[in-house]
Amino acid sequence: MEKGGVERMLGEHGIAAAVLVIVLVSVGGGLATPVVVDSVDVSPDSPLYGLERVGEGIREAVAGGQSMDVALAQERAMELESMVAKGKAARYHWLADEVAERLEKAGEGVRDDRGLVRAMEAVQTHVQRLENLLDKENLPERARLAVSLAVCRSSMVMGTLAEVQAKVEAREMIRERIREMREEFRELKKEAEENLREGLPVELPIQQANLRVAEMLMPKVERVIIRNPENAEDLAEILQQRLEEALANCVDNQRLENMIEKITEYWERLENIRENLPENIPWLPVICRRIVAVIVVVDTMPVRPMPVVPPAWRENIRERLREIRENIRQLREEIRERLRRGENAEEVSENVEMSTIDLMLDNLEARAENAEGSRLAFIVSEKIHKMASRMAELEGLERLERRLERLEELRERAPPGTPLALLTGWAENCRQTIAEIKEGLQSGELQPQQAREQILQRIHPIRR
Repeated sequence: MEKGGVERMLGEHGIAAAVLVIVLVSVGGGLATPVVVDSVDVSPDSPLYGLERVGEGIREAVAGGQSMDVALAQERAMELESMVAKGKAARYHWLADEVAERLEKAGEGVRDDRGLVRAMEAVQTHVQRLENLLDKENLPERARLAVSLAVCRSSMVMGTLAEVQAKVEAREMIRERIREMREEFRELKKEAEENLREGLPVELPIQQANLRVAEMLMPKVERVIIRNPENAEDLAEILQQRLEEALANCVDNQRLENMIEKITEYWERLENIRENLPENIPWLPVICRRIVAVIVVVDTMPVRPMPVVPPAWRENIRERLREIRENIRQLREEIRERLRRGENAEEVSENVEMSTIDLMLDNLEARAENAEGSRLAFIVSEKIHKMASRMAELEGLERLERRLERLEELRERAPPGTPLALLTGWAENCRQTIAEIKEGLQSGELQPQQAREQILQRIHPIRR
C-alpha cells in the first residue's frame, strides 16, 4: 500500500493505533484481535479508527470479495455522513473517494447475474446517499467537490453495469471499462483540485464533472432503453440527476444556456426513442415531464441580462429542482399504484403527457407578454405533434384541440415576431387540421390508421 494510503487509513491517531496493533498481534500470537476490533464500529475521528482499518485490511486479505466491497462502501458512507453531521467533513472528505472506490470494486467483482444485480443496487443506493449529502448546507467546498466526484464516478459504474444487464456490453468488459473510467476521473480530479488551488469557485469543477458524465451517459441510456426499457429507469434517473447538478452549479449565463441546450437535447432524444419503441413504457413520460419542468424553471429565472449567475439565484434553482424531484417521486408512486390497480398503462401515460403540455401552457400564459421563453414554444409544438401522431382517435384529438385553443387565445398578448406569436399561428392551423380529421373519423371516411397518416403528413412542429 502507498504511504499516503496508509496514513489516510490510520487517521488522526494513526501512529498510536499502528503500534497498538503490533503489540496486540505480538501478545495474542494471532490475527483475532484486529479482526474483533474491526467488528466494532469506530468513528473516523476516534483514536481506534486506525486499528479498525488495519483489521479490515486483514479480514479482506483473508475473505474479501464483492459482498465485502458492498459492505465497506456502506460503512464508509455512514462514516462520511457522521463526519458531515459533526462538521468535520473538510478533514475527512477522502471518505467519499473510498465509497466510490468500493463501488468500483463491487462492479469489478461481478461474476454472474446475481452479482450484477447486487452491484447495481449498491451503486443506486449509495449514489442517492451521496446526493443527499450535497444538499447539506454545512458541507465545505473541499468535501462538496469530493462528494460530487464520487457521485460522478459511481454514476459511470452504473452506466457500465446497466449496459451489461441489457446485453449491450459483455460482462467480461466490466473490469476494462471501470479501469478506463478510473483513469478518466484521476485526470478530472487533478484538474478540479488545480482549479481550487487557483481560487476558482468550487461550482466550476463540479459543473464540468457532472456535464462530462452526463455526456458519457446519454448514449448508454439510449442503448439500454432500446434493449431493455423496463430496467432502464434507474440509469435514466441518475443521468437526469447529473444534468440537474450541472445546471445548479452554473456560475455564468453562458454555461446556464449551454446546460439548458444539453437538457433539451436529452429530452428530444428520449422523445425520438419513444416513437420507435414497440410498447408503452410508463416511466418514460414521467422522466420527460421532469425534464420539461426543469426547462420551465430556468425559463422563468431572470438571469439572461447578467453574465454571472448570482449565488442566491443558483440556490433558488437548486431549491426548485428539489421541489421537482419530490413532485416526480410522488407522481411515480401514484402511477405505480394506478398500474397495480389494473389501469391501462397507455391511458396513464397519456394523462402524464397531457399534464406536461398543461405545465408548459401555464408557463406561456403567465409570461405571454415576455418575448423570452422561446424554447418552450418549440418544445410544446413538438410535444403536441408527437402526441397527435400517436392519438389518432376522437377522444385524444379532442383533448389536444382544447390545448390548441388555449394557445390561440394568446395571440393578442404575444409580442409580434416572437416564437410565441409563431406558435399561436401554428396552433390555429393545427387545430383546423385536427378538426377536419375528426370529421373524417366521425363520418367513417377515415380509419384510425389513415387519420394517423394524415396527421403525419399535414402537421409539423415549428422549428428553431
